Amino acid sequence: MKGAETTFQELFSGQKTYRIPYFQRQYDWKDKNWEDTWEDVLAVTEAIPPCRHFMGAIVTKCLTTAPQGVSSFLVIDGQQRLISLSLLLAALRDAAKGCNPALAKRIEGLYLRNEYASGSDAYKILPTSRDQRAYFSTIDASPRDQASRIVAAYRYFSERIARFRESHNDEALA
Repeated sequence: MKGAETTFQELFSGQKTYRIPYFQRQYDWKDKNWEDTWEDVLAVTEAIPPCRHFMGAIVTKCLTTAPQGVSSFLVIDGQQRLISLSLLLAALRDAAKGCNPALAKRIEGLYLRNEYASGSDAYKILPTSRDQRAYFSTIDASPRDQASRIVAAYRYFSERIARFRESHNDEALA
């Protein structure tokens, strides 16, 4: 196995799907995990000069590579982090829709979906089957399953983004 440093941008660029295997635990992060993630993101975005931040290891195994179509990767470690970051991005996309539609479209196309793929390959992340309904509905901008930790995470990040915008006079997404 060979480890390599990569950026979030590189991780999600191109047509890729990260598959969470069925034997991994269901998404179960709680408020403290979300708060730590939110604080890390704020620290990076507010740093002067700009800085990089290590958010933890993401371990994957290439399943398929495709010169055309979607390359598929099995997530061995880091699934909770990947899902949380994508939910934060979904909340950011939804917050940007009214004031910066171009940003919302960019987040959707770069980090949440594989634009020209269909079916489950259309999503950058495929959680375990127990989490897919809640995750897909959230990425599709219509979170439904109120009892789901995934929907709870999305709502947490949505609230944090709204508070951040209020404290910055809505300039944060313009």
